[in-house]
Amino acid sequence: MKAQESNFKVENIFITESNFNTIPIKESKKLDRNMELDIDFDIKLANKDNKELFLIKVILIGNNKSKPIPGYVFQVIAQGVFSFESEPEKTTKDNYLLMSGLPLIINTIRAYILNVTAYFPYGKYIIPLIDVNNLIRSKTNPKNNKQKTEK
Repeated sequence: MKAQESNFKVENIFITESNFNTIPIKESKKLDRNMELDIDFDIKLANKDNKELFLIKVILIGNNKSKPIPGYVFQVIAQGVFSFESEPEKTTKDNYLLMSGLPLIINTIRAYILNVTAYFPYGKYIIPLIDVNNLIRSKTNPKNNKQKTEK
């Protein structure tokens, strides 16, 4: 089957900030992969050269900074810039941004963390899959702007 190109376009994806530290593991020399992850995202509209651009920013923090467990402590911020070739309906636009754009940025962070930690003493760390539907529900609930996940 021939792949059909989407009306949803990726203009750019980049890491805007990253911080990594290690906390020594004393006993087993094995990384505890059950660290707490905090994630948040934001979507903004921008215009450039009369073109509507959508900026999706994702912040992922690994391992609670106030009570970290031995292993990795990190914060990565990534941003994607997206556009539409032709103007879709609002629900279609929202669906593309939330169900295609947002997971794409999260996966970019996942690949980045995997690559960076591959050079660290405790080996590569792969962030677990994140329930995007739950993340979106949490974001739209004014009482909870941060989603906490545990593997």
